[in-house]
Amino acid sequence: MVGVPEGRDAAVLRAHIANVGNFLRYLSLLLGTLGEGSFLESDTGGEGQWLRSLGDGTTSLLEPMVRALNLESGELDEIGRLIERLDDPAGNETIVPKDFLALWKSFEPLITRKRGRR
Repeated sequence: MVGVPEGRDAAVLRAHIANVGNFLRYLSLLLGTLGEGSFLESDTGGEGQWLRSLGDGTTSLLEPMVRALNLESGELDEIGRLIERLDDPAGNETIVPKDFLALWKSFEPLITRKRGRR
């Protein structure tokens, strides 16, 4: 497209993922395709269930994120791009939950390290 305003794509994305619930659902869909079964569908997914407090009580993200890190399948790179694109250029608060950002900060160095070994 010609003449599209700068930042349009990110603005459209922010309009569709306009709240924490939508953000967590998007991550669940993105990470839910890893391997057989999904920790996201289970109430007994292990220690990572502490992250259930981020959503509606049915979403665990730690286990699928660890699996994505191990598989190096690209989902974590996509999550990184999503976080960047959801950042509001006007300086308003992001819809990405602070708890998730704290978790993400522990994954970022590992993703970079694994990317360097490819």
